[in-house]
Amino acid sequence: MGKQFLRLYLAIMIPVVLLLVAGNYVSDEFITGKSFVEQVRVSSHARYAWSLKRLEAIPQDQWQPTLDSARRFYPNGLRIQSEASALKDSAPEEIERFKNGEVAFASMPYGMTLAYQRLPGTPLVIGSELRLSTSNSLSGYLYLLLFAAIAAAPVLWFWFRPFWRDLEHLSVVTEQIGAGNFAVSGSSVRSPTVKTFAAAIDQMSMRIRELIEAQKRLTSSVAHELTTPIAQLVFALEMMKETREPERARALSEGMSVDLKELESLVAELLEYARLEHTAVFEPEDTSLSELMRQAIESAQLIPRLEKTISQLPLASEFDHVRCDAHQMHRAVFNLVRNALSYARSQVVLSAERRDDRTWIHVDDDGPGIPEAQRGLLFEPFERLDESRARHTGGHGLGLAIVQQVAKLHGGITRIERSPLGGARVSIAW
Repeated sequence: MGKQFLRLYLAIMIPVVLLLVAGNYVSDEFITGKSFVEQVRVSSHARYAWSLKRLEAIPQDQWQPTLDSARRFYPNGLRIQSEASALKDSAPEEIERFKNGEVAFASMPYGMTLAYQRLPGTPLVIGSELRLSTSNSLSGYLYLLLFAAIAAAPVLWFWFRPFWRDLEHLSVVTEQIGAGNFAVSGSSVRSPTVKTFAAAIDQMSMRIRELIEAQKRLTSSVAHELTTPIAQLVFALEMMKETREPERARALSEGMSVDLKELESLVAELLEYARLEHTAVFEPEDTSLSELMRQAIESAQLIPRLEKTISQLPLASEFDHVRCDAHQMHRAVFNLVRNALSYARSQVVLSAERRDDRTWIHVDDDGPGIPEAQRGLLFEPFERLDESRARHTGGHGLGLAIVQQVAKLHGGITRIERSPLGGARVSIAW
């Protein structure tokens, strides 16, 4: 923690100090320095004016003694020299000031500056040597910065210490989650900033735990579903080895074909469910809703129905056209019809409507209905009602799970309600 704090402290304080020093330098050079120079210019002009009044009253050969007596009022090397020697080291703007009768400055060796002004009616100037500098002390400013940096250290430490401890706690939490311990939580952190990350990590942990549990349930269910047909195939093969009767062998062979078709159907539905669960891409297109339901009915009519009828309620033309992935939606509606046929006593009815800014497809049956407590479970893979665990009525338990995946793919929902026919109404909306 100490090393990390030192890095943070230096990363913050070094740029801050450099910026403040640079700002102070700019202030000295362009603001304070300029103001100070102008003050010197005004002061020099006043002193030169006083000296000029005294010089005007005496002969020119007496000027120098007069200047010697004036040094006690102006101790900076007051002197008279030629105009040309003063102008040679002056900047253009200072020469312009000199021509206007103002005090001008010229650079001299060793950091000195010559302040000078014209002596009217002569080729001479009156001037003095100065050392121009700002009134601020850079060393004092640096001492002030050093004090501020030292004072900021404990304040930064009291903020950094709990923040870093929270980060270390989150590091341990993520390591534990990576090791499979999903009981840990980052909710104990105190820093508001770290709390955001902790909440995201807890949510991720919960989602991973749910996915692992779902995968375990799915794996267990797949194993259970595969066990029966595989066991029947093994048993049939053993029986075929022992039987000598052609009729018996033919019956066993037909039974094996049924089991193989069941396995093929189960694998196809598993692949379809896995593909829908992991895909985020679908191909929407303009689709006729009535045609979509009609095709699903035609596919369902190939299923042995035991004298059960399937019908479709007419749909208003203005609601007939929707956008969806026609292939996936056909699969979903077909699964709804097939599921309804499993429970219906005599009839299954398809209908559609536009409600709550969604397109709804309803499949109603006149069967025994679905208890409200079990409605949510039926959209989970391999879930069947207790009274219909047999495959000849309950299927593999993947039909409604595929319907829900298709709905999610379209940004929609699924729902089970009481049907006007007395049984169940299973709906998909998007």
